[in-house]
Amino acid sequence: MNDPCQYPSTILTILSNLGDEDATSLNQWNDEIESNFGKTTLPLQTLDDDATPQSIKNAAKKLHETLVFFLIEKDPLQAFDALEEADMNIMKSDLEECLTNSNLNLNDDDGDNDGRKANRVVLALSQLIASQSDSAHQCQSRDVDTIHNIAICSQLIRASKNIIRWNRILYMQSKKTRDPNESFVTATERLCSAGMLSLFLQLLKCAMSKEMNEDRDDLARQCATIVFHASYAAAPEPCCQKALKAFVSSPVNGVEIIAKLISRPNDCQSSYSIHTTLGLIKIVHNLVSTIPQMMEAFDVALKKDTPPVIAHEVQYEVNLFTILVSTLAWALRSEPSFPSSHPMDRRSDLIIEIIHALFAIRSVGSKRVVERMELENRAMMTQLGIIILDLLRLSNRNKKCYDCKLASLLLLMNAPKEYGQFLVVNDGIDELLTILWLQLNMIVVEHAGDVHSAQLAAKILPVLIVLNELVISNEVIRREVKNNIFPANEEDGFLEKIEAHKKEISATPHKGRGAKKNMQPLDAPPGTTRWKLIKLMTYTESNMKRCASELLWNICRKDPNEFVLRCGFGNACHMLSIKGLYQIPK
Repeated sequence: MNDPCQYPSTILTILSNLGDEDATSLNQWNDEIESNFGKTTLPLQTLDDDATPQSIKNAAKKLHETLVFFLIEKDPLQAFDALEEADMNIMKSDLEECLTNSNLNLNDDDGDNDGRKANRVVLALSQLIASQSDSAHQCQSRDVDTIHNIAICSQLIRASKNIIRWNRILYMQSKKTRDPNESFVTATERLCSAGMLSLFLQLLKCAMSKEMNEDRDDLARQCATIVFHASYAAAPEPCCQKALKAFVSSPVNGVEIIAKLISRPNDCQSSYSIHTTLGLIKIVHNLVSTIPQMMEAFDVALKKDTPPVIAHEVQYEVNLFTILVSTLAWALRSEPSFPSSHPMDRRSDLIIEIIHALFAIRSVGSKRVVERMELENRAMMTQLGIIILDLLRLSNRNKKCYDCKLASLLLLMNAPKEYGQFLVVNDGIDELLTILWLQLNMIVVEHAGDVHSAQLAAKILPVLIVLNELVISNEVIRREVKNNIFPANEEDGFLEKIEAHKKEISATPHKGRGAKKNMQPLDAPPGTTRWKLIKLMTYTESNMKRCASELLWNICRKDPNEFVLRCGFGNACHMLSIKGLYQIPK
């Protein structure tokens, strides 16, 4: 299967011949399609009839049909074991009749009525699983057939997720053409319905309801991943927006389910369940970054049946914030020591996702909620401060560690003023200045010709913003940052150049006022940190330009004379104009 355009037809063939070997076939199909997701340019120039919205819609419908029938017939998680055989047969008959009557065969158009019927069928199935999953009779048989059925179920859900993602990629690529195909946005509606979302959530809950093992964990991981993609807030498909709305409403009640799953003690984690935990945190991040009331909704759900917890001799209330921070601590400090050399260790991804979720809570949540969060969780806020310092101390040589360090900068934005002194005492400012040096090298040296890239700006803006805030709030930090950028042992040379500049001005009184300004920095040798930082002041990417200028302005104590002498009038005039000290000629 070398042509990506053949993905829809290939999955149809696999599903039509679902047998004993098809867990392997499904796995191979999933591996191949996922290998293309990370490519910058996908080989889609030879689009044919097999890469159209209709072909993807057919694949989505077949996956929907196959998964539902498989769950009814095989019951891989033994969710129905508590039912009497007669009741089970009646249930199967009713569901199969309803499913068959909803016109799921591929030759029919998928009208609104058809979609509603299919949604009701799946919603009924998910509610049945919910009613049985907590039964005391549920067993955990690990015989060969059960393991095989769970594997097939996992791969079917994984394939459903991949069709959703593949369709989204095709649509985004079609938008770059002169004639974008808007039909792509409805091609996977069947897999993103409220009923399917509820079904995936109930399977996730069922898979994690007992002690985790490898096959159940993989199923839970696939369920969490497809819940994220089916309800992704930034997705272009309207059905995903509907799914997100359904997620927080009845009868799906997704917040209560996810709240219960993320509140499991961290010591229940294992090396293979990090993937599942990561999937759960992605769902949380998607919700809190989109809906301002989500933190409060999670807290209400968590308080229903979760008592206070004592960890590291600190008692704290269980809420979304404390769960995220305690999970962050576990990911950073659990064994084996972070970072592990194991290629499947995704604790760095988990750390970064938790940080992004915490940042989203502060950015999207109301000021009242954020203030309450900090006030009611002071012990955990202290723990978070220690964790941030531990993250800043990670190695710069290991990419996973360095990515975590960069992410931790998000948590330092708008940090309490007193935290700056904590960083000073514990040498945290040195770590921030090292990050600044490394990011400046990456932008000014490695990408020297790219002066307007928003992508590059995103990589240096956090450290510029954090340092600027710390410089403004703490005089000790201002001096330390200034001594790093404008080294104290080179100040005598700088002062000599100032005197030389003054003498040059005095010697040429006949020249105009503009000639009295040093257009270039008096002392910024190429390759130095100050030279690189000053270079950013004339980049065309406005945010990078402004933040670099603000940092230098505040380092100079907002003194326009020192600012011009150190940075050069040509570089400084834009910032002086912003401060109302110079009017740029039109």
